[in-house]
Amino acid sequence: DGYVFAGWSQDKNATGPDEDYAPGETFKITQNETLYAVWEKVLTYTVTYDKNLDDASSAPVDGNSPYTTNSTVTVLGAGEMKADGYVFVGWSQNENATSADENYTPGKTFTINQDVTLYAVWVPTHTLTYDANGGENAPVDGKNPYPDGAIVTIAEQGGMTKGTDAFKGWSKEQNATEADDAFIPGSDYQLTEDTTLYAVWAPTYEVIFDTDVGHHG
Repeated sequence: DGYVFAGWSQDKNATGPDEDYAPGETFKITQNETLYAVWEKVLTYTVTYDKNLDDASSAPVDGNSPYTTNSTVTVLGAGEMKADGYVFVGWSQNENATSADENYTPGKTFTINQDVTLYAVWVPTHTLTYDANGGENAPVDGKNPYPDGAIVTIAEQGGMTKGTDAFKGWSKEQNATEADDAFIPGSDYQLTEDTTLYAVWAPTYEVIFDTDVGHHG
């Protein structure tokens, strides 16, 4: 194991085959000949996946590793590897990378000619929470958590209510009396931290017209 037949030689200690005795070639024999098999070591290389975060669960393992020279390697996905508060975005040969290397996108292939270690690239995650602020049925963002820097769409009022109060919009301040223009429903917002948006409500008033005509004495 680990060697491949390279050819024949008259030299028992040859490190390379003799072209005169290449398989399929002919030669004229005038004496007893002994041809010695020449073996070459098969070079193999490993692909190692590193979780690159102490609190992450185990990194995937390539069951086809080691590979012979010039073999095609298919990049693995994260599999069961997870880390609380982070999202896996890909792999890189740079242990300190902050973005994934597109050459090692899961499912892509590459040709191996050396040992390769691929380090997981993680980015922090953030949540976007809506608080009805005294009302009920606040929207729930089902896409939580988001990777750091993600563009999110601010939720509409939907079925959220607070008695007869009118919904004015959202604010990061729980006691705000005016909605924040940065969080207009339907607009985009870049999420860089855990964020709670509080509903801003305005009381509504009923105007009653009394048409009863009084009697004057």
